[in-house]
This record gives sequence, C-alpha cells and structure tokens, in this order.
Amino acid sequence: GLNPDGTPHDPDASFFTLWGGIAGVQTTLTLLLDAGYHQRGLQLEALAALTATNPAARFGLNGRKGALGVGLDADLTLVDLGASCTLAAGDLHDRHRLNPYLGRNLRGQVRQTIRRGVPIMHNGRMIATGGGRLVEGERVTR
Repeated sequence: GLNPDGTPHDPDASFFTLWGGIAGVQTTLTLLLDAGYHQRGLQLEALAALTATNPAARFGLNGRKGALGVGLDADLTLVDLGASCTLAAGDLHDRHRLNPYLGRNLRGQVRQTIRRGVPIMHNGRMIATGGGRLVEGERVTR
C-alpha cells in the first residue's frame, strides 16, 4: 500500500535508501529536444538554461554545476540531434515502468552522460555505477 504521503516506500527509510526517484526525469531532455527544439524552434542555449544553468542557480550550485569552465565538475550530456528513437518500457531506468510517451518516436537522443569528467552512460546503457555524492548548495531564498 501507499504511505500517508502517497509514496510506495517504507516510511522509516532514509533519503539514501529510498527506491524511488522522479518518474520521467530520464526522458525530460529527449522530450524537450523533440517538442521544444525540433517542433517549436527552442534555441539550444535556452534548453541548456532550462536543464542546467537555471536549476544550478535556483539551488545555489553556481560554483560547481550548471556551466562549463575550468574548475567546475565537468557534468555533460552529449546529444545526437539528428537521431530518433521510439521510447520503450525496457529503456526506462527508473522503477516506474509507466510513461505517457511509451511508443512515441522522439527526435534527439542522449548518447553519453559524463559525471565529473567520467562517462557513466553510453548509448542508453549504464557503464558505471555508484560514485554519486551529496551536493549541498548555498542557502537560497525566494
């Protein structure tokens, strides 16, 4: 059953042992590329701001995340703008195997993800596990 907060996890679990995640995070960039860049002409600079620069600023991570530069963490996503793929449930890495875009052909495909300079995903396949770390930002107020 679900917990009072609506989530299917052990209410005594810690942040680091929860199984979940946010359904759809894996497909966010591909969907933005398909709908925003290919269909509506969203500039790639605006897409980078939506997915990297603005979130880093919002959570106070400007010193290390959200931009490219000497001394920053070298978190990169390499995208093939000309490729397309049909989203299948077997492609999803989260535990939520439901996605409203299953079966849809999407233009633009993530080819490689690099975390702190080390490739962790290549052509849809995880090639490294672990190595993540908690990143604390500056306190940001609205």
